[in-house]
Amino acid sequence: MRGSLSLILSDNIIRISFYSSLIIIIAQCILILVTFNRLPPLVPFLNSQPWGVERLYTSQTVLFIPFVLAIVFIINNFLSLIYYKQNSLASRILSFNAFLFIILGFLAYVQIVLLVF
Repeated sequence: MRGSLSLILSDNIIRISFYSSLIIIIAQCILILVTFNRLPPLVPFLNSQPWGVERLYTSQTVLFIPFVLAIVFIINNFLSLIYYKQNSLASRILSFNAFLFIILGFLAYVQIVLLVF
């Protein structure tokens, strides 16, 4: 398995997506640690809902975001690791999609923070 990891990390697209995703997840965890104590008890979590109570969730809900991002990161990169030898394009797509999902999750948290402060 270790040899397979070094094999897929030799691919530029997968390597950039992998390390960038990891950096963004770590940055988001640091941002949550810095801003979590200053969040109000209720935060606007579902931004697609109309204004009002339907949007508000407890501030502990924001801890859910990096957890989901980490799971997506692990699953997509594991699948990328498995399928790289059969189909390198599919592995690149999985890795890049994980990266895009992580960027969008980070931007969602930044939007929550900017709406609150």
